[in-house]
Amino acid sequence: MGCGCGEPKSNMTKYVCVKCGKEEMREARPGEEVKSCCGEKMVKKEEFIEKMDKQLKEWGAQIDLLKVKAGKGSAEIKIAIDKEVVALNKMMKEAQKKLQEISGKSGEAWKSLSQGINKAGADLKEAMRQAAEKFK
Repeated sequence: MGCGCGEPKSNMTKYVCVKCGKEEMREARPGEEVKSCCGEKMVKKEEFIEKMDKQLKEWGAQIDLLKVKAGKGSAEIKIAIDKEVVALNKMMKEAQKKLQEISGKSGEAWKSLSQGINKAGADLKEAMRQAAEKFK
């Protein structure tokens, strides 16, 4: 803490574990990697949210590519891809919803929701991989 008045030092930054979602206030030191209780790299909360948002946008672009592919294929392939796209869009919306929810949370709520967004992201990533494999 700072001067003992309960206010944090000005160079204290809120970090979050990318694995378990635990938050900690740490002194910000340029170039220093901060490790969490489970040995994982900790990132600034804002960076975590930005990273997940960027990843969701990339997956959205991949879903759009599947839609284009569907338009070029046979009716059978179009139906199969459209079915995959509907499922992927549903997963994408759920992940986006979780990301919005965690933006304003802290403490245990943040921990729980960040674990949820990590799982939703992993599930979406795997579904995207499987869809891409099916329609090569």
